[in-house]
Amino acid sequence: MALPFKLPWKIYLENLLNGDTKMHINVDYHVHPNHSIDAKRNATLDSYCLEAVKKNISQICFTTHVDLNPYLEDQLKVIRFSSVQLPTDHESMKRYIDNCEKVRYRYNELKILIGLEIDYSHHYDQLIKDTVPWDMIDYSLVGVHYFKKNESISSCNFTNDKYMEEQIIKEYYYNIEKAIESNMFDAIAHIDLYKKSSGFQLFNLESSLLKHTFRLMNKHNVALEINTRKDSKGDWFPSKRIISMAACEGVKKFSVGSDCHSTDDLGYETSKAIAYAVSQGMTLLDIPKTYCSI
Repeated sequence: MALPFKLPWKIYLENLLNGDTKMHINVDYHVHPNHSIDAKRNATLDSYCLEAVKKNISQICFTTHVDLNPYLEDQLKVIRFSSVQLPTDHESMKRYIDNCEKVRYRYNELKILIGLEIDYSHHYDQLIKDTVPWDMIDYSLVGVHYFKKNESISSCNFTNDKYMEEQIIKEYYYNIEKAIESNMFDAIAHIDLYKKSSGFQLFNLESSLLKHTFRLMNKHNVALEINTRKDSKGDWFPSKRIISMAACEGVKKFSVGSDCHSTDDLGYETSKAIAYAVSQGMTLLDIPKTYCSI
């Protein structure tokens, strides 16, 4: 049965919430196979495909980490191939893509897409442009993971110095905005990733920065990812509050992904996230490069 991407979103949502499995849509556009060094070693391309079929997930997109940050230690900037770790560069990305292409032909019942989760900073914008094999991928997902060049945004402490906290958040959104303006990326991953850190309270500043960011996303046709991994309060990245804010600010396009690093988490709450975003009047990203209207 063809997926009902052309149905009016209200009909789709009503049927989904009423439990009509024939109307069920589920995709996962943020999947880390064991090519990502922080993924489980048994999280192979094939194991994800088998799990997707088992869970009735119609589309998955592999999004191996790409870290080109020149300020990071070399052992963090690698792509894993079995027991070998190769430096992240044009050739290792092509090798990963070739592996994904081979898997595509083995699972006719599953739409398999090839993507990358690319770490971004304005400090190495040109390096990213020059290194990534853009014409070989279906989907480019951008995440900002560091501040002050190489300090993790998800493990900083927001409880000590309010001035420092403001500078971190301003720098973070500056990089998000530069990533949007670069026109390299299809979607912004876990836009409020800093929630993983302790003590964040700068909600007024966050709202102001988000509103400007959402306007840029509209201008540059960049989608908002709903990342269904949970923070310490049980919220997605971004929270429902921010998803609703994005919709109110006119953001129409969204992506969805579990950000799984093992097959157990594939598709975690992605159908719920789709239903929520659609209820806000948003439309699901249809990779590659086009958008489906539910």
